[in-house]
Amino acid sequence: MAIPLAVKLGALAAAGIIGSASTTPPCVCQPETETISCTDGVSSFAAAVCTQTPVPAGLHAGADPAAPALTEVTLLCPPGHETAISAGFRHLAGPFRPLLEMSPLVPSGPHAIGYRFIWRTKGGTDLKVYITCQAVTPAAAAT
Repeated sequence: MAIPLAVKLGALAAAGIIGSASTTPPCVCQPETETISCTDGVSSFAAAVCTQTPVPAGLHAGADPAAPALTEVTLLCPPGHETAISAGFRHLAGPFRPLLEMSPLVPSGPHAIGYRFIWRTKGGTDLKVYITCQAVTPAAAAT
Protein backbone atom coordinates (compact mmCIF):
# COMPACT_ATOMS: atom_id res chain seq x y z
CA MET A 1 0.00 0.00 0.00
CA ALA A 2 1.49 3.33 -1.08
CA ILE A 3 1.37 6.36 1.22
CA PRO A 4 0.26 9.53 -0.60
CA LEU A 5 2.88 12.26 -0.97
CA ALA A 6 0.72 14.79 0.89
CA VAL A 7 0.64 12.51 3.95
CA LYS A 8 4.44 12.08 3.86
CA LEU A 9 5.01 15.85 3.60
CA GLY A 10 2.53 16.49 6.41
CA ALA A 11 4.37 14.02 8.66
CA LEU A 12 7.73 15.63 7.87
CA ALA A 13 6.39 19.09 8.59
CA ALA A 14 4.91 17.90 11.89
CA ALA A 15 8.27 16.39 12.83
CA GLY A 16 9.94 19.74 12.15
CA ILE A 17 12.08 18.47 9.30
CA ILE A 18 10.46 20.80 6.79
CA GLY A 19 10.23 24.30 8.12
CA SER A 20 9.08 27.64 6.91
CA ALA A 21 10.80 30.99 7.10
CA SER A 22 10.58 32.17 10.69
CA THR A 23 12.49 34.28 13.15
CA THR A 24 15.18 32.78 15.33
CA PRO A 25 13.80 31.88 18.76
CA PRO A 26 15.15 33.89 21.71
CA CYS A 27 18.24 32.58 23.49
CA VAL A 28 17.50 29.80 25.91
CA CYS A 29 20.40 30.00 28.32
CA GLN A 30 21.78 26.91 29.98
CA PRO A 31 23.79 26.98 33.21
CA GLU A 32 27.29 25.52 32.90
CA THR A 33 28.87 24.09 36.01
CA GLU A 34 32.44 23.11 36.75
CA THR A 35 33.79 21.55 39.93
CA ILE A 36 37.32 22.75 40.64
CA SER A 37 39.72 21.35 43.22
CA CYS A 38 42.81 22.71 44.89
CA THR A 39 45.57 20.68 46.52
CA ASP A 40 48.61 22.33 48.09
CA GLY A 41 47.90 25.60 46.26
CA VAL A 42 47.51 24.04 42.80
CA SER A 43 44.14 24.34 41.05
CA SER A 44 42.70 21.61 38.82
CA PHE A 45 41.50 24.29 36.37
CA ALA A 46 44.09 26.76 35.08
CA ALA A 47 41.72 29.77 34.96
CA ALA A 48 40.72 29.35 38.62
CA VAL A 49 42.78 31.03 41.33
CA CYS A 50 43.95 29.00 44.31
CA THR A 51 46.18 30.32 47.08
CA GLN A 52 47.35 28.34 50.08
CA THR A 53 48.92 30.21 52.97
CA PRO A 54 50.29 28.82 56.24
CA VAL A 55 49.18 30.86 59.24
CA PRO A 56 51.81 30.53 62.00
CA ALA A 57 50.64 29.83 65.52
CA GLY A 58 49.63 32.95 67.37
CA LEU A 59 49.05 35.10 64.27
CA HIS A 60 45.38 34.31 63.67
CA ALA A 61 42.62 36.27 65.38
CA GLY A 62 42.13 35.43 69.06
CA ALA A 63 44.85 32.80 68.97
CA ASP A 64 46.72 31.29 71.84
CA PRO A 65 50.47 31.41 70.97
CA ALA A 66 50.66 27.71 71.86
CA ALA A 67 47.87 26.85 69.40
CA PRO A 68 48.74 24.73 66.37
CA ALA A 69 49.44 26.39 63.04
CA LEU A 70 46.67 26.77 60.51
CA THR A 71 46.37 26.51 56.75
CA GLU A 72 44.22 28.98 54.83
CA VAL A 73 43.17 28.25 51.26
CA THR A 74 41.27 30.61 48.99
CA LEU A 75 39.79 29.08 45.84
CA LEU A 76 38.14 31.44 43.33
CA CYS A 77 36.03 30.64 40.28
CA PRO A 78 37.48 31.59 36.88
CA PRO A 79 37.01 35.26 35.98
CA GLY A 80 33.84 36.27 34.21
CA HIS A 81 30.27 35.71 35.20
CA GLU A 82 31.06 32.76 37.45
CA THR A 83 29.29 32.14 40.75
CA ALA A 84 30.51 29.74 43.44
CA ILE A 85 27.41 27.70 44.28
CA SER A 86 28.87 25.09 46.66
CA ALA A 87 32.05 23.93 48.36
CA GLY A 88 33.50 20.88 50.05
CA PHE A 89 36.71 19.18 51.14
CA ARG A 90 38.39 15.77 51.35
CA HIS A 91 40.97 14.58 53.87
CA LEU A 92 44.28 13.59 52.20
CA ALA A 93 46.88 13.08 54.93
CA GLY A 94 47.64 13.39 58.63
CA PRO A 95 45.10 13.25 61.44
CA PHE A 96 41.57 14.12 60.40
CA ARG A 97 40.60 17.57 61.67
CA PRO A 98 37.35 19.32 60.87
CA LEU A 99 37.48 22.64 59.10
CA LEU A 100 37.54 25.73 61.27
CA GLU A 101 36.04 27.77 58.45
CA MET A 102 34.48 27.19 55.04
CA SER A 103 32.94 30.50 54.02
CA PRO A 104 31.83 32.02 50.72
CA LEU A 105 33.73 35.05 49.45
CA VAL A 106 31.39 37.84 48.35
CA PRO A 107 33.54 40.97 47.82
CA SER A 108 30.71 42.83 46.05
CA GLY A 109 27.43 42.01 44.38
CA PRO A 110 24.90 39.31 45.19
CA HIS A 111 26.95 36.17 44.49
CA ALA A 112 29.98 34.39 45.93
CA ILE A 113 33.03 34.25 43.65
CA GLY A 114 34.84 31.58 45.67
CA TYR A 115 35.36 30.09 49.13
CA ARG A 116 37.88 30.35 51.95
CA PHE A 117 38.89 27.25 53.94
CA ILE A 118 40.87 27.19 57.20
CA TRP A 119 42.04 24.11 59.13
CA ARG A 120 44.62 23.08 61.74
CA THR A 121 47.72 21.54 60.21
CA LYS A 122 49.33 20.02 63.32
CA GLY A 123 50.51 16.49 62.57
CA GLY A 124 50.61 17.06 58.81
CA THR A 125 46.88 17.36 58.17
CA ASP A 126 46.34 18.08 54.48
CA LEU A 127 43.05 18.58 52.66
CA LYS A 128 41.85 18.89 49.08
CA VAL A 129 39.20 21.58 48.74
CA TYR A 130 36.51 21.89 46.08
CA ILE A 131 34.15 24.53 44.76
CA THR A 132 31.47 24.25 42.13
CA CYS A 133 31.25 27.27 39.85
CA GLN A 134 28.33 28.11 37.63
CA ALA A 135 28.13 30.42 34.61
CA VAL A 136 25.15 31.15 32.42
CA THR A 137 26.02 31.05 28.74
CA PRO A 138 23.88 30.92 25.61
CA ALA A 139 22.89 27.38 24.65
CA ALA A 140 24.35 27.86 21.16
CA ALA A 141 27.79 28.67 22.60
CA ALA A 142 27.72 25.58 24.79
CA THR A 143 27.52 23.23 21.83
